[in-house]
Amino acid sequence: MTLSRAQDAGTPLIDGRVLVTGGTDDVETNAELYDPVLGLWFVVPSPGIIRTYATALLMDNGKVLVAGGVASSNLPTARAQLFEPSSLSIVPPSLTSVTPSSATVGAGTMSVILSGSNFVANSYAKLGQNRLVTTYLGSGKLMAFITSDRLGTLGQYPIQVVNPVDGAVSESAAFAIVPGANPIIISMTPNVVAPGTTVAVTVSGANLAGVTSLTFAGTGVTAIVGAQLNDTISLSVTAAPDAALGSRTITLNISTGLAGSFSGFIVGTIPGIGELSATPPGLSQDLAPLSGNGLKVTVIGSSFVSSSTIVVGQSILPTTFVSSTQLTADVPSAFLKTPGPQGVKVVNPGALESNLRNLTVVERGDVSTNRTLSIGDALILALAAGGIRKPVIPDAVADLNLS
Repeated sequence: MTLSRAQDAGTPLIDGRVLVTGGTDDVETNAELYDPVLGLWFVVPSPGIIRTYATALLMDNGKVLVAGGVASSNLPTARAQLFEPSSLSIVPPSLTSVTPSSATVGAGTMSVILSGSNFVANSYAKLGQNRLVTTYLGSGKLMAFITSDRLGTLGQYPIQVVNPVDGAVSESAAFAIVPGANPIIISMTPNVVAPGTTVAVTVSGANLAGVTSLTFAGTGVTAIVGAQLNDTISLSVTAAPDAALGSRTITLNISTGLAGSFSGFIVGTIPGIGELSATPPGLSQDLAPLSGNGLKVTVIGSSFVSSSTIVVGQSILPTTFVSSTQLTADVPSAFLKTPGPQGVKVVNPGALESNLRNLTVVERGDVSTNRTLSIGDALILALAAGGIRKPVIPDAVADLNLS
C-alpha cells in the first residue's frame, strides 16, 4: 500500500479492484485503490472520517458502504460513507518542497528530495520537460537525480512529479540554477616571465575549476592551461621576445561564465648587483665621506634594462643605462649627512628589485665604520692600497692626513 495502516477494511470491487478504507498508524482519512492489472496502489479522495474496525460492505449496485467503527477519540462512531467505484478518481500527486531548491551552474550531478503526498511506486520527477531518474522513498517522498548536463544554463525551472499510470501531474516547484562563486587568484608562482622565454606557473586560489580561457592584458604573452583543481591550476606561460615589460593583468574565465583577475604578474627580468669583491665590484665604491661632496656611483650586475633605476635608501636616482650589466647615477651630497649604511638596489619595470648592497657613509679614516680610528682601519686601508680590498676606497675617506 501507499499509506501505512492497520485495523483497516479491504473490499473487493466488482471490476476486480480493491478498496481499502480506515485504519490506524497514519490514522488515515484517505482511502486507497489497488489495481491488480497494473499492480499499483493509488490514493483516492474520501471524506475526512477517521475510523478503525469499520464495516465495509459491497452492495448489489456495486457501491461500497463503510459504517461504524472507532473514531479518533476511541469512541464508537455512527457516521457512514458511501463509495461509488465508477466515480472513484485517482488523487494527483502533490509537491510541496524540493531540497535543495537550487544548484550552481556547471555543477556536477546532484540529488534532490521531493516532499509532498500521493506519490506512487513509479512516480517520477521532471525538470522542465526533462524526465529525471527517480527513486521512490514513500508516498510523501521521492529522490530525483539531476545530471550535470541539466545544470549548464542559469535560470528558474519548474520541477514536478508525474504519476505515469494516469498522467496526473503535481503543481510546480521552482528549481533555480544560480551563478557560482567568482574564481579568485591569490598568487602565481613564479610571477615573472622574461621576454623570449617560457615558464611553468602554478596558480593558487579558489573556485578555479573549469577554466575555459586565461588571457593577459596587452600582447606578446600567452598561456596553455594544464592540470586543474578547485584551488590550483598549472600553466605554461610564454612571453614573446618583443613583449612589453611591466605588470600584466590576467583574466581567468571558467565554465560558469564567471571571471576573476590578478594584477601581480610581470613581464621582465629580476636584476642583480654583483659581489663587492668581484672584478669589477658590484658598486664602484661602498664607502662615502660624511658631509662630503656628491659622488657618481657605478653599479655592475645583470639583467639591467633601459628603464632600470638605481635606488639609494628610499630615493630613486636619475639613472644612466650603460648596458645590461652597468648603470650609473649621481648620489647628491644631501645623502652624505648622516653616518651609517644606505641600501643600494636596482629596480626593473614591474617593481622587480635586485639584491641590496650597502653604501656606507663614514667619518674620514673610519673605514671599519665603528666611529673610531684603530689599527683595524689602517689594515683595511693597507689592503685597499695593495689592491686586495675591493672596491677602491676613495681618497676623501682614506686620507688620514686630512689633506
